[in-house]
Amino acid sequence: MTNDNDTITTAMGAAAVGVGLLGILSPRIFRGVYGVSDDSGEATYLTRLFSTRNLVLGGLALAASSGEDRKRIATAMVALNTTDALVGLTTTGSGVSGRTRLLGPLTSSAFALGAARVVRSG
Repeated sequence: MTNDNDTITTAMGAAAVGVGLLGILSPRIFRGVYGVSDDSGEATYLTRLFSTRNLVLGGLALAASSGEDRKRIATAMVALNTTDALVGLTTTGSGVSGRTRLLGPLTSSAFALGAARVVRSG
């Protein structure tokens, strides 16, 4: 099981780093992927702010050198991504595209489920 956990942790860490870098270096493309049409300075700022936490958490996952480290990072990933998914699923009101409502919670749920597997079997 440890080998599977190493693979999952590495894959999730690399994906989180990729998502984080995309949002920091090219927030317009990042927002386009998620269907966010707002191109204001505030949207750019918030996209980069959201992306830094993915970059840092992904980097920590990649740097984890023990099973206990991987489990701690995975626990943080479960908490963060479950919260993100719940916020996304409960967001109501006009101005949020269907694509945004779908991809935000879907992406967060995928990360939360992968991390939960590491926590559970860790």
